[in-house]
Amino acid sequence: MSASPLHLHVEGDQMLVAREAPTRRVVEVVITAPEHAQQTRQRIPLNLALVLDRSGSMSGDKLHYVKQAALYLVETLEETDQLAFVVYDDQVDVLSPGLPLTPAHRQHLAHAIRQVESRGYTNLSGGWLAGCELAAKAATTAHLNRVLLLTDGLANVGIRDPEELAHHARELARRGISTSTFGVGLDFNEHLLERMATEGDGNFHFIEAPQDIPNIFAREFKELITITAREVELTVDLPKGVTVNVCGGWRYTLEDGRLRLAVGALAAKRAQELYLEVTTPPDAEAKDLTLTFLVRARDEANGVLEARAERTFTYASQDEVAAEAVNQDLLARFAKVALADASLEALRLEREGRRHEARSSILSRLSQVRPAMDAQTRTEYEQFVQRIEEGLAEDERKRLSQQRHVERRRREDW
Repeated sequence: MSASPLHLHVEGDQMLVAREAPTRRVVEVVITAPEHAQQTRQRIPLNLALVLDRSGSMSGDKLHYVKQAALYLVETLEETDQLAFVVYDDQVDVLSPGLPLTPAHRQHLAHAIRQVESRGYTNLSGGWLAGCELAAKAATTAHLNRVLLLTDGLANVGIRDPEELAHHARELARRGISTSTFGVGLDFNEHLLERMATEGDGNFHFIEAPQDIPNIFAREFKELITITAREVELTVDLPKGVTVNVCGGWRYTLEDGRLRLAVGALAAKRAQELYLEVTTPPDAEAKDLTLTFLVRARDEANGVLEARAERTFTYASQDEVAAEAVNQDLLARFAKVALADASLEALRLEREGRRHEARSSILSRLSQVRPAMDAQTRTEYEQFVQRIEEGLAEDERKRLSQQRHVERRRREDW
């Protein structure tokens, strides 16, 4: 078992809601993963599928450093871990199924990695789906299953639609197969890779310089080996008439007054912040209204982790609601997540040349959260709107996509 429990804390921007009219409240949910089980030093075994783009544009330094990163994984994984290896251009080749890292398999993988050469076009969907299939075949209830997809180009063979690929990533994540994406250089579609990672319960990385590839792969790996809570799911029971909007791009379902939100996996002691915009119904007779929260996960030994919390709002007059103190620090944190969400949509529209729509979408959200923003954030986003109007360079668009991806998931440890 883990050395410390899974922790759940729930807070609202205010405690009062109006009897006379619908009231919007921001609810902050913080889930903190346990520490490692020091008595056993056991970590969750990994079942990884490494999917590498070997198209012609990967030649030279890119492929050289990708091979270094792949060899790092082969050398660092333990025998209890499993690794599959797929390479693709316009053709997809499975160089190894998902097998434990025995000395013989390490040797085979290292040889296969060194032999990879660049050629052809970019069948991103074919390579990625092949990796997902291998990860699924090798998956067990004890393993954490993830596909690591690296590319430097646009998907020009196979499935090309970002929405269709994001849908596949979401469905695979529901089956326990997560996806992290690594975009190298300036020619890939950052919107596609960010969506795949977000819907796939993984991470999106922008790698501007080829020499950074090994370090960023190592960062992803170091997070994976420190995970103490996986299959983390938050359930919120909503009273009748309450509606909710989920910020941060999280995968969720809402049915019969019950919200189920998939958080994925959390590294040791990491506090994951989630933000819900809750609207309460008017009620002249009720005294209060309670939301109940339950978070469940599995630990390193595949045991069940669980924590519960409640948040009760009290009905009052509109004058009393208006006079109540507001948690400005909470609203400032929420504002950054809400703006990151809006920014990623604006970046998608700007990429498609729809600058006016991009500007309108970010300004709409900006006007809603402006009172909660600090001066630095306000200035940053005013400059962002101006840059959207002017049009972004590829490097700027990709850096901003990476930054907003981190901000929407409150990944300040990155």
